[in-house]
Amino acid sequence: MICLSVFAEDYKEACTAIETHGDAVSVVELRCDHGDETALAEAAEAVKRPLIITCRPREHGGLWPGSEADRARFLERSLRHRPLYLDVELGTAAENLLDQYPDQE
Repeated sequence: MICLSVFAEDYKEACTAIETHGDAVSVVELRCDHGDETALAEAAEAVKRPLIITCRPREHGGLWPGSEADRARFLERSLRHRPLYLDVELGTAAENLLDQYPDQE
């Protein structure tokens, strides 16, 4: 299984990358560090593969520009796109999602 990790401000670029690699890609990780919910929705709809949604804070090597509380809320809202996995860092406000959604698969 190959996971294509896509970090792009323009999610049309992400879709192009996925189309380019065709059948070799089984899972797509969408890096959503910019917090653009519209772009995330468009990408999640366009990508016909299981998704991993990631949104890294700056202290973990990401580019999230807002507060940790805002990032945790963004990640929680991203669950409506039914990702295969939601990438959550321990020791951050987003860790609370583990307690709120213990039965998520």
